[in-house]
Amino acid sequence: MQRNPIPLFWGRDLADPVITRDKIEYTLGWVSKHAELTSETYPQIGHSVSMEELEDVNAFLKKVVLGQK
Repeated sequence: MQRNPIPLFWGRDLADPVITRDKIEYTLGWVSKHAELTSETYPQIGHSVSMEELEDVNAFLKKVVLGQK
């Protein structure tokens, strides 16, 4: 991993019909070299966004951008 990894939030449904296994593996390969990953899964949202995910993104941004816990 690089010295100052990029903070990255990745939320998804494990059964997302659009983001296939090969895309996930490719992304994780890049992430392992360049980013500090915060990853969450959200069952049954498919290829969409849920309110729970938006709340997690909000918390992630407050932590990363504003330094809040």
